[in-house]
Amino acid sequence: MIPYFGRHSCKMYMRGKPVRFGFKAWCLCSAGGYLYTFIPYAGRDDNNDYELELGASLVLQLLDVVEEPDHHSVYFDNFFTSHRLLVELTKIKFCATGTIREPRLIGSTLKDSKSLGKKERGSFDFRYDKANAIAAR
Repeated sequence: MIPYFGRHSCKMYMRGKPVRFGFKAWCLCSAGGYLYTFIPYAGRDDNNDYELELGASLVLQLLDVVEEPDHHSVYFDNFFTSHRLLVELTKIKFCATGTIREPRLIGSTLKDSKSLGKKERGSFDFRYDKANAIAAR
């Protein structure tokens, strides 16, 4: 039996995966692999804040279960990371680290990977947002 959530089936196509059809669940897990909470993905949801983008909205929903944010650090990949998410997490006292996609740096003064690739190995660029205490490297 395939679960059905609202108007959308949870079984979906995932391009580039070895098994292309399956179930997707967004999860909040500990470093040791303990699952704290999850959200089954069933397509577009009106509970998400689309001004923040899907990934950032999901992170904030998943972190609602954390009782003492200042005692935890969260880590996520480039699907979720954005400057706006990091600002929101700072407001609610979470420490956060994530990789970021270059297109999400539009308007940033960071050097792009193409220009850094022309420099010697190990070269990098960084910026610090003093107003929000966010570092980008």
